[in-house]
Amino acid sequence: MILTFYGAFIAHSKNDVIYSNVYIADVKVGNMTLDEASLKLEENFKNEQYLKFKYNDNEFEIYGKDIDLTFNYAESANNALKKGKSDNFILKIYGALTNTFFKSNVPISITLSENKLFRQLAKTIPDAIDK
Repeated sequence: MILTFYGAFIAHSKNDVIYSNVYIADVKVGNMTLDEASLKLEENFKNEQYLKFKYNDNEFEIYGKDIDLTFNYAESANNALKKGKSDNFILKIYGALTNTFFKSNVPISITLSENKLFRQLAKTIPDAIDK
């Protein structure tokens, strides 16, 4: 019963703040507003220049500029804010408790050119396999 009341308190008090143990791509954004989380993500990912891929036991990289990669910081922060929140009272309490006491990771939202990605994969995978 105490957990229920505590969960209800957390759920009510954190409406416009991300729950404390939520991460986006391993970057802690807990207890932040949407704007704060977006800025934190931009600081952490602005220098990311490539994506790593793994094919069987081979790892290789594709540069973001070659596939028009962009990170959607605001969308990612919004997904983190929604994590564990629900209109259902029971699910809202459960989400508040689990995302406060246990680490929850939300993937970062990206956009890219699928055509360019497929072209880069077609070029890169044979080279990675040969190595």
